[in-house]
Amino acid sequence: MSKMFQVYGIGQALIPVLPPPIPFQSAPPSNQTNYEIGQIAYTPANAPTTFYIYAGGGNWEVLAASGGNISQVLGTANQVAVSTVAGVATISLIGPYTPTTFTAHGVLIGEGTSSIVATSAGTAGQVLVSGGASANPTWTTTTFPTTAGATGTILRSNGTNYVASTDTWVDTVVAGDILIATATNVVGSLADVATGQVLMSGGVGVAPAYSGSPSISGSLTAGTTVTATSGAITATNGNFVATSVGTGILLNSSQASGVASSPVVVNGRSGRATFTTVSIAAAADLTLTITNSAITASTTEVMLSMSGATTGSALSIKSKTASAGSLAIVITNGTGATTSTDDIQIDFLVLNA
Repeated sequence: MSKMFQVYGIGQALIPVLPPPIPFQSAPPSNQTNYEIGQIAYTPANAPTTFYIYAGGGNWEVLAASGGNISQVLGTANQVAVSTVAGVATISLIGPYTPTTFTAHGVLIGEGTSSIVATSAGTAGQVLVSGGASANPTWTTTTFPTTAGATGTILRSNGTNYVASTDTWVDTVVAGDILIATATNVVGSLADVATGQVLMSGGVGVAPAYSGSPSISGSLTAGTTVTATSGAITATNGNFVATSVGTGILLNSSQASGVASSPVVVNGRSGRATFTTVSIAAAADLTLTITNSAITASTTEVMLSMSGATTGSALSIKSKTASAGSLAIVITNGTGATTSTDDIQIDFLVLNA
């Protein structure tokens, strides 16, 4: 100790004493070295107060810290509130986040501007299910299969739990495919086909299929225009019915021409065969032949109409005879009529095959 920290005792020589304590605004840093060893410092000036002693070499050791009011406790805005009374700091959550207790192992639920709450603890295996927009979720006993079902089955509800389905489903499909039952409890797919084909019933217990030449049982009602290529639509034991709406049924028919002495080839369910420069004397008959693959037998019914070669004649269709692949049409000229030399058009519609 230096002599400046020695004092005279009453009737005694100089005796050493500790330097008097000095106040600091904050804890003394290590660069505060211009002090005698044993110098005591304290900070802050008001309670609570911490005392330090200088040990030399820039080292300040804490001697003790006194109690007192907490001068400052920081809280996060809109989340934590703090208050200090007689040295005691109280920290609490703000607003609706101030529950008094939580249920052990419960799930916290927001309650709007009210305090948050916790659900009861669920039992093993339960899942948390939404109660809707205005209700709290609840635990429910819903079970799932512990192992995977058969290949192709799906997970479905049976009203109580989730189980693997009995039916199996197709693994992959492509654009245009239609899902159908291909067998009992088997869901497969029907592949897409070329443009213009229609989906036809295969009958009870048989998968449907696309057809480019559908055979329709019953009546087909056309409310608007129905366009079909030649030979594309067949009415089996039924009728085509056109309502007053639209233009009815339009058939895209084939046409061909040739001389009366040779067959004119016009394939399809409907069409026109033109026989050029036909000459029929008065009271005479002439047979015109149409070759058509849609006519399959002698029982094939064909509807006919004739136009052309009417000037100076009384032409009419006398008879028609169908056979496999052809139709023979007998044209007769009226008795006393003049000889007709002109083109004759035969329009036909094959009603059945």
